[in-house]
Amino acid sequence: MAAKADLKKNVSVTVNDDAVKRVKKMEAAMNRVARAGARLERALEEFRAREKDIDALKTYLAGDWRQDFEADERGEFPKDLRRGVLSEDALYDTLSEADRLSAEIKKRRSRGN
Repeated sequence: MAAKADLKKNVSVTVNDDAVKRVKKMEAAMNRVARAGARLERALEEFRAREKDIDALKTYLAGDWRQDFEADERGEFPKDLRRGVLSEDALYDTLSEADRLSAEIKKRRSRGN
C-alpha cells in the first residue's frame, strides 16, 4: 500500500500551465456560484416566509391605511413613532417590488431555471 502512495507522488504532471490556470479559475468560479446560490436560497426562504406580511400590508393599504395617513397628517400620532408605512410611495414601492420578485420567482420556476 505504501508503495502505491510513493508511486503516485513520483508521477510527473503532463498538463500544461494553461490547463492548471484554467482549472483554478473554474474552481474559483464554481465556488463563487455555489456561495451565491446558498445566499440566494436563504433569501428566497426569508422572502417566502414574509408572504403573510405582504398580504397584511396589501389589506392595510386597501383598508385602514387612509385613515391612519389622515390621522398622521393631523399630527395625531406621537412624534417619535416610526411611520414610514404611512408614506404612500414607500408602501406602494415595497409592495410593487414584492410582486415583481414573486413574479420573477414563478417565471424562473416555470422555465426550470
